[in-house]
Amino acid sequence: MNLSKALPLYEKSLLTIAAVITLGSLLVGWLTYNYYWFALPFALLFLYVTLADIKFAFYFLLFCLPLSIEFSFTTSLGTNLPTEPLMIGLMLVFIVSWLSNKKLVSKEFLSHPLLFFLALHFFWIIITVVYSSNHMVSVKFLLAKTWYLIVFVFLGSVVFRELNDFKKAFWCILIPTMATVFYTLARHAQKNFSFADVNTMMEPFYRNHVAYAAFIAQMIPLTWLAIGWYKKRSGPRLLLIASMIIMLVAVYFSYTRSSWLSVLVIIPCAILIQYRLLGKGILVGAVIVISGVFYMGYQNRYLYYAPDFDETIMHEDLGSHLSATYNMQDISSGERVFRWIAGFRMWEANPVVGYGPGNFYNFYKPYAVSSFATFVSRNPERSTVHNYFLLLLIEQGIIGLLVFSVFTGALLWYGQRIYHKLKDKQLRRFAMALTLTLIVIYANTFLSDLIETDKIGTLYFLIVALLINLDIKAGKEINTEKIV
Repeated sequence: MNLSKALPLYEKSLLTIAAVITLGSLLVGWLTYNYYWFALPFALLFLYVTLADIKFAFYFLLFCLPLSIEFSFTTSLGTNLPTEPLMIGLMLVFIVSWLSNKKLVSKEFLSHPLLFFLALHFFWIIITVVYSSNHMVSVKFLLAKTWYLIVFVFLGSVVFRELNDFKKAFWCILIPTMATVFYTLARHAQKNFSFADVNTMMEPFYRNHVAYAAFIAQMIPLTWLAIGWYKKRSGPRLLLIASMIIMLVAVYFSYTRSSWLSVLVIIPCAILIQYRLLGKGILVGAVIVISGVFYMGYQNRYLYYAPDFDETIMHEDLGSHLSATYNMQDISSGERVFRWIAGFRMWEANPVVGYGPGNFYNFYKPYAVSSFATFVSRNPERSTVHNYFLLLLIEQGIIGLLVFSVFTGALLWYGQRIYHKLKDKQLRRFAMALTLTLIVIYANTFLSDLIETDKIGTLYFLIVALLINLDIKAGKEINTEKIV
C-alpha cells in the first residue's frame, strides 16, 4: 500500500512538522549539550494526544504516578518526572476546554459544600503566600497546588462520572504499582530484608521507605473494593487477592510504623462508618492529641523528656528499633520530636499567617531546642516537620490549620453520609473504600508530610472529586425515589 496516497494532506503535514521538530530538538540538544531538548518531541506528542482524547491522557498520567521519579534542576528547584509536566499540560488543555464550554463542570459540583471548604483552604494559602517570609518558595508551592487541584479535582470530576471510569483508572495505577512492589521486594530480598538497608530499596521510584509504604497502604482499601467487582474464582479476582496479600507483605517489610498503623485502623474505621460513629471516633482522637500537646507544653514539661544524644541512634535491626521507639531512643522518633518542638515555637512567634507555604526548613533551626538534637539534626535532605497538621500550623498559621481541619472533618463526614445515602451496593462499597483510603492517608500524615507529594496528593484530591460526584449521584437517587 502506498502510504503517501493513503494519508490525508493534513496528516502528512503533521508528520512532516513532527519529523522536523524531532530532528531539530535532537540536533540542538546534541550541539548545546542541553539534553532537555530531547524531551520536546514527547511533550508535543502528549499535547496532541491530550487534545485528541483528554481521558486517555489522564489515564496515562495515573499510570505514570507509581513510576515517577524526583528530578532536581538546582538545589532549590525540582520536579517529578514525568508526572508534573503531564499535570501542567493537562491543566492548560482543560482550562481552554472549560472556557470554551462552561457546562463542562456541572453546577451541582461547583456548588457542593466540600468544594467550598476546599476553595476556602486554597484562598487562605494565597493569603499566606502574600505574607510569606520567602515569597519565591511559597509561590512555587502555590503553583503546584493549583495544578493539583485543577487536574485532580476539576478535571477528575469530569473524567470519573461513572464507576466504570474509575475501574479503568484503578488498573492504570495498580499495574505499575505492583511492578514497583516486586522491584522493591526483589532488591530487599537480596539484603535478606535487612532493616538497616530498607530506606534505599525503593529508589528511584520513591524518596524513602515512608513514601513507599504510605503509597502502598493507600492502595489496600481500593484493592479490596476492586475484588468485589469480579466473580468468585475468576482470574481478575484471584489476581487482586494475590496483589492485596503482596501489598500487605510490602507494607510490613517497609518497616514504617505509621503505615502499619494506617493499615491496622482500616477495619475498625470501617465498623465505625457502618454504625455512623466515625465522627465521634475522630473527635475522641482529636481530644486525646490536643490534651497531650497541652500536657507536654504546660510549664515546658516536654524538657523533662529530652533524650540522651549518645543513645538516640539508628538501630540496625527491627527488634532494637521497636524497643528504642518505646524508650524514646530511636533516631527517627527523636528527630521528629526535635522538629515538633521547633515547629510549635515557630508558630508562637508567627501565629496568624505563619511563615508561608514551603518555608519550614528555611526558618526552623533557630527555634530548635539543642537538648533534643540527634545525629541527623543537620537535615541535609531538607525534610520538613513530619506532621502535616503541624506543618500547616507553622506555614499557614492557626487559621490555615483550622480551615484544613474543618475541611478534613467535612470530608470524612460526607464519606460516611454518602455511604449510608446510596442504595446501590457497588456504589456503597465505592464510598466506603474512598473514605477508608482517606483515613489511611491521614494516619500517615501524622508522622509525615505527604499530601503535597505527587504519589499521595494526587489520589487525595481525586478522592475529593469522586466523593462529590457520589454525593450528587446519591441525591439524584433520593429525588428519583420521591418522584416514583
